[in-house]
Amino acid sequence: MAAENAHYDPALTDREVVAQKIELLIDVMRARGHEPASFSEIQRELSKRGVQISRTKWFRIRKGSPDGRPTPDLLRALADYFDVDANYLLHRDGQVSARVEAELNLLQSLKLIGANDVTARTVGNLSPDALNEIAAAINQLRHASE
Repeated sequence: MAAENAHYDPALTDREVVAQKIELLIDVMRARGHEPASFSEIQRELSKRGVQISRTKWFRIRKGSPDGRPTPDLLRALADYFDVDANYLLHRDGQVSARVEAELNLLQSLKLIGANDVTARTVGNLSPDALNEIAAAINQLRHASE
């Protein structure tokens, strides 16, 4: 289902897809009511996992910059930090748990219509199936109005 729902433009580079995935994971944290970690916290948590990162490198990875190419070890450490399967960040079509996937689908749909983080938090306690149905309804309405 993740490959079906993850609509990454084929023109995007793998770095740009990783950047989008990281931003979505940060959005999931925010939607769950957690403030996204500061760079210092990210750096400290990655260091605990044996990976070093500079502020510049973190910025470039989040922007999908050509000079921000993340290593597999860095992606594994980030996946561990965000509590998702490493394959989600390591592979363009990598999957996450049904719950995280549903939250990501909903957040992606909400972002497309310009909804804010409060909207995502209000529906955050629903089942993965319910979240996916809401995301599908939003996408259907959005396409109907285009």
